[in-house]
Amino acid sequence: MSGYKKRLWKKSAAQKKRLRELVLCTRTQCKLLDKMTTSFWKRRNWYVDDPYQKYHDRTNLRV
Repeated sequence: MSGYKKRLWKKSAAQKKRLRELVLCTRTQCKLLDKMTTSFWKRRNWYVDDPYQKYHDRTNLRV
């Protein structure tokens, strides 16, 4: 068992609610993350018979 389901008995209701939420970053945080990552991590990965090929297009991304 890992992650948000650990030790739920000692967490408050508000904390349990926060753990169930999807974490998204703001526009400035996304820009900072893009600056911090190198081109190695932004490169295109090619897999044989990849069902998710159409989702790998990253728009507005300089490599």
